[in-house]
Amino acid sequence: MSDSGGFTVVEVNECDAPFGTDDTTWSEYVVANRHTSIVGKNRGSTRQTLRYARQFAEELNARAKTGYSAFSPRRQAGQFRRAATR
Repeated sequence: MSDSGGFTVVEVNECDAPFGTDDTTWSEYVVANRHTSIVGKNRGSTRQTLRYARQFAEELNARAKTGYSAFSPRRQAGQFRRAATR
């Protein structure tokens, strides 16, 4: 894990396909920071999933730098202004 507190990829392993999906290759990834970890699955090889998980971690870190929670959904521009004027 990163000493700076940002999210990094901790682990990527091949795994079984989720129930109800085809039998293509799936991998499980873990991204974590000092406080929490996120586990996810991605269709693809471990190499493809590592690329995906690194991009995901970069996006979480970029959102955190702008002051947004890494876990909350993004708001669309003007979403709350329109609601307030109704």
